[in-house]
Amino acid sequence: MIRNLVPTLIAGILAGVIAAQSSNAQGDAPRSDTSRPDAKPPVFWEPSIADALTRATRLGRPVLIAVLDPGEAASRYYLDEVYPSLLVHPVMRELVCVVGSNEPTAPLTEGPRKGMSAVFQTVSSQSALAVAKDVEQRYLGEQVKKAPIHLVLNGGGHLIATKTGKLKRSEFVRFLTKTLDDQDPGWQGTIDPLAMKQGGDKQQGAAIPFAGLFGDDQNAARKAIESLLDATDKTLVARLYPQIPSPSTRARVFEAARKRNGDRSWLEAVLELGIADKDPEVRAQAAVTAEEVRTPGLASKLLKAWEEERDDIARDELLRAAAACGRGDADVWDALGQAVKDKSDRSRANAYVALARFGDADDKLASRSVDVLMRRGLRERDDRTRNASIWALAELRSRRARKDIEKLAKKERGPVKRFFEKALDRIDGKDVEGWGDSRRFFASETIRR
Repeated sequence: MIRNLVPTLIAGILAGVIAAQSSNAQGDAPRSDTSRPDAKPPVFWEPSIADALTRATRLGRPVLIAVLDPGEAASRYYLDEVYPSLLVHPVMRELVCVVGSNEPTAPLTEGPRKGMSAVFQTVSSQSALAVAKDVEQRYLGEQVKKAPIHLVLNGGGHLIATKTGKLKRSEFVRFLTKTLDDQDPGWQGTIDPLAMKQGGDKQQGAAIPFAGLFGDDQNAARKAIESLLDATDKTLVARLYPQIPSPSTRARVFEAARKRNGDRSWLEAVLELGIADKDPEVRAQAAVTAEEVRTPGLASKLLKAWEEERDDIARDELLRAAAACGRGDADVWDALGQAVKDKSDRSRANAYVALARFGDADDKLASRSVDVLMRRGLRERDDRTRNASIWALAELRSRRARKDIEKLAKKERGPVKRFFEKALDRIDGKDVEGWGDSRRFFASETIRR
């Protein structure tokens, strides 16, 4: 059994370093793809139980059999989130693995995440079906139909442990490490999930870098995010982001990133992951950051995400981000034209703000935005929606709109009148104190700034 590997393995994963060549014979070379600089150290995946037992005997490791239904959510959870996890992956390297499937056309050669297909590149649908049948006949009988199920065999092919159903990553690690400990009490190459949550593996006297990203301690998560963003190799952010289990921690990555100065070109890859996140709060935070960073390459992806979004807050943020990133883009302009005709007052108000983002850096684009704002926005009956168009016109420094805003201001009083006066000062190029707070006259309190 290989000992004391985990801190080294984790550091290798985080640093994007390819593990050194094993001293095993050529026949024991890893089958997963490690040709890419960002590849994880390999896990041994074999196409059959016989092949797995042969390798396990040579290496002195147990065999892990995973029987899955890849078309079902619980099995996809293992493929998407458990096997690639920074918590689980190093422990799986201590076993020889083989996968079985109850599905006749298991999509095991096309992983749902980038790089997952490399895990199963030696496994075909037919070989996976054969493994499941072999497990049914030799070990579990009808119980094999309760996929996902994991079995551990010793080198002699005898069943020593099983676990059925969906497990949390920490529970799956405990299952594997307990089995390894029972087979070899002196084995120490594991990560204690509790130590991970506390910020590091103290067994080797050194903390695992960025471990706070993967636990429940929010203070540790904040510190880990800052350390991650301080790292010289910024590609780490996009590589670690999919492994972060907590939506609030993923959202904080974007909150912290948009406060950073200097080159932020590395953010595009992370933002692409963020706007596709399964959590709407994370998608919204990614969109806010995209609006600030203004990466042209994201415009079409942001627009598509806006079209598909069902959460109102995230949808608002995505439209503004698309406008900011797609200045001059014909598709973005068409989408803005559609949004200003929306039945929702809130959606129209947001569309007017997005028009300011679309045209705030180019006179010709600004003129196009001003045309729409004066033709539609200033005629809005809803106060907040009309105020949003006035804010946008002030942001665009529109002299054309000045007289119309002055007329409207005469009909107002109190805080709203002061907002109009500030808008006029903004148009005149004056430094307006408290202008950022003026958004409260039209923006939802939930919009994050």
